[in-house]
Amino acid sequence: MKTARRTAPLLLAMLAGCAVGPDYTRPTLSVPESFTTVASDDTQLAAPGVSLSPEPTNSHTLGRWWSTLNDPVLDALIDQALKANLDLRLASQRVLEAAALRGIDAAGLYPTLDTRADAVRTRDSENVIRFAGAELERSRFSIGLDAAWEIDVFGRVRRSLEASDADMAAMVEDHRDVLALVAADVARAYIEWRSYQARTDVAQSAIKAQQETLELTSSRFRAGLTSEVDVAQARAQLSRRQGLLPTLQIGRRASLHRLGVLLGLAPGALSVELESPPSVPVVNSPVATGLPSDLLTRRPDLRRAERELAAATARVGVATADLYPRFTLLGSIGLSSQHAGDLFEAQSLLWSMGPGVQWNLFDAGHKRAAIKAADARAAQAMTRYERTMLLALEDVENAMVSFVQLQARERALGEAVAADERAVELATDRYRSGVGDFLSVLDAQRQLFDTQDLLAESRGGVGTAYVRLCKALGGGWEQPAPMDTAKQTATNATDTAEAQ
Repeated sequence: MKTARRTAPLLLAMLAGCAVGPDYTRPTLSVPESFTTVASDDTQLAAPGVSLSPEPTNSHTLGRWWSTLNDPVLDALIDQALKANLDLRLASQRVLEAAALRGIDAAGLYPTLDTRADAVRTRDSENVIRFAGAELERSRFSIGLDAAWEIDVFGRVRRSLEASDADMAAMVEDHRDVLALVAADVARAYIEWRSYQARTDVAQSAIKAQQETLELTSSRFRAGLTSEVDVAQARAQLSRRQGLLPTLQIGRRASLHRLGVLLGLAPGALSVELESPPSVPVVNSPVATGLPSDLLTRRPDLRRAERELAAATARVGVATADLYPRFTLLGSIGLSSQHAGDLFEAQSLLWSMGPGVQWNLFDAGHKRAAIKAADARAAQAMTRYERTMLLALEDVENAMVSFVQLQARERALGEAVAADERAVELATDRYRSGVGDFLSVLDAQRQLFDTQDLLAESRGGVGTAYVRLCKALGGGWEQPAPMDTAKQTATNATDTAEAQ
């Protein structure tokens, strides 16, 4: 017990030590004050009521951005995907792994306690023990507890735990990133599906109209009112239009198969559910873009990159702590006797207690090289963080430009369809009255059907651009979704790390 009293002051002095290595502080990145597209005249091209606004991002609306499309089928598909998507399952399992690895490092803060028990019978060599009456054979029975505790004087264990906390928080952000990606992929595949449905309807309407034109031309040819050339041209245009259907069917089925996989189903499992009249979701609400600096807290990929930087910085401290000695408090208590019947008597008690130290005096520069490697990894993490920020800004700017320009294209194509419909009507009337030629009718019909197809495609493009913009702004990961215990634990760790 005197030894324990002498050891206590030394223990307190050791525990007062501080963690070596750099203390992490969140870096300040240089970001523009506003988005270029929002500040330019491009926003005037957006449809009325769908403009881009630099107002602060409405987190609630952005969290479930797809609900602004007012499509119950899309809402149901995304909700189902958030429960059954296999990429999300993998992301959740990575969070579980990170939580378990964090538990390994956290265990280093506490002492280890081992129990032991043995019964040994030994016999010594007669050529070693030669004195008379020596007992060559004897038994030994023992039972006891052994304890060891690394006193984290230089913060090696604490820095390891700090790195694990950041790793776990990074995996939570990765899970959130997958949530946003799955929601966006489902919406994109659904809009493509509806767009292909609409384009297929346009093609089928065109085929029906051109079949009627072929019948009209054939009847006029039989009556001697036109030449066979007009019949051949009508038949050729009908065949060309029919040749477009297989291409549309390929895209249509591919979108349907993609939706099934995103929902964790077989590729063709949704064939019946989605065989409803085509209706491409329409964007009819403004988008509050917020400021570029908002991306640092809104986008999960940026949040993940920042946590990875924090983990890399903490591991510099782990490598630095290896330069210094490790102090360990060792203790043992037990019972030992040559006879089993005496094992539990007071005279069989034995114990030991005291500090231990281990310090590498020469390793040919191994540990200092490890510190340089950790510094380099931290510098790489910082560079990745900066690069992720630039890529995020590029993603948002491109998404904004696509969104407003595709809206302008859709409006222009809508006006063109109206003009082409009038042109077909006039050309047909002139041909029936014998004033115009049949080639004008065919050309007007071809132009109308092509423009209608472009308009249907453009409407899907606007919806897809809206999906991309909301994803780029950091939407789609805050919606309620099943969270396992490990993920909730990791989320709490993230909040703690951010508060430090």
